[in-house]
Amino acid sequence: MAIRTVSQVILFYAFILGYSDYGEVWRSEQFAQVILFYAFILGYSDYGEVWRSEQFDDTKDLMEICEKAWNDISPLYKKLHAYVRMRLRNYYAEKFPNYNFPKDGTIPAHLLGNESLCKMWKYYLPLIIL
Repeated sequence: MAIRTVSQVILFYAFILGYSDYGEVWRSEQFAQVILFYAFILGYSDYGEVWRSEQFDDTKDLMEICEKAWNDISPLYKKLHAYVRMRLRNYYAEKFPNYNFPKDGTIPAHLLGNESLCKMWKYYLPLIIL
């Protein structure tokens, strides 16, 4: 693995710390503080700006491209989210009558697993697809 940029050095250092014995103490909050600190040292406002400059430096209209992509897929995403939420609400109402599913339009994060990203929808596929 060739380390080419300062931010790659920072991430490599953070990776090593995260998986060492010291990593038991040093976790996401400290990692976020370290990469934010080094982003400031490099003259960026946050690490996202560092990442974008390395990955998309030649794409000047990146934010407009992202905004257009979100506007294109947002209606489908909202419908999919509403459908999945309805199916989960019906399932939990049947299996666990005392469970109070939120009325604010959200899907409770603890139902979707992977507590940091709530992205484990695959386990609910049998409930969602008829």
